[in-house]
Amino acid sequence: MSDDTEAGLPDTCPVPFLLGQDVRVALDIPFEPEFDEMAEAGTVPAAAHEALARFTALSADLRQSLEPLLYAYARDEEGKGIAPGATPLREASEVWSQVGTARSLMLIPETPEGPWYAALTCDVAWEPEHQLQMSFKDGDELTRVGPGDIHHAHPADADGRAPIFVGADPAWTAYAD
Repeated sequence: MSDDTEAGLPDTCPVPFLLGQDVRVALDIPFEPEFDEMAEAGTVPAAAHEALARFTALSADLRQSLEPLLYAYARDEEGKGIAPGATPLREASEVWSQVGTARSLMLIPETPEGPWYAALTCDVAWEPEHQLQMSFKDGDELTRVGPGDIHHAHPADADGRAPIFVGADPAWTAYAD
């Protein structure tokens, strides 16, 4: 990790499953009254540091388990038309050829008490406008894959399972297991 810049956070950290590629780290405190005290304190809560430590401790082996989830997102986007510069994917193991630069790792609290999400945003060939966002609850539990937005998890379905990716085409909705 690089030198601290934002109230005790490093300005970059390695992403193990992106083969150690460094990413910019930032704190994202919501502009809601319940977060005012946290924002005014000007320090990074211990829970945010813990989420970052768990994120950076993720194994490079996570790449393989991410492949079917990223593939579902890519194929769902391909169903809307192939983005310029993207080539159709034939199998899940090909997704990494279209994942580019890691742009940011935002540490975001759901409530002032937590949990904290580590939301990683990367460039991807199949969705250049909205990119790829992977959200990890408390830094190590994958809760969402998809285009970048403010949501870090999907609600549970009728079976009580929360999908990791929800496709425009329901055939591409994917779960972690």
